[in-house]
Amino acid sequence: MNWKLLKKKISSYKKYKIEQLKSKQSSDGSWRFPCENSPLTDAYMIITLRVLKEDNEKLIASLVNRLLATQLENGAWKLYADETHI
Repeated sequence: MNWKLLKKKISSYKKYKIEQLKSKQSSDGSWRFPCENSPLTDAYMIITLRVLKEDNEKLIASLVNRLLATQLENGAWKLYADETHI
């Protein structure tokens, strides 16, 4: 197996997927897909950026701020705006 070629293909694909994600990103750093229903999207993106060692602190700060802004006083997050807790 040609490991150099494989590594090059993986790197190229990674760059392609990153650009694809960036093209769908909102100006505030978030993604708003029709299937999004929880803060997990932003949380997983933060984890993904850290694992990939992407140096984009501005984006990560935006995602963290969005998470903090939607967090309830008890530390939880709602899945839906009209959700009530017992």
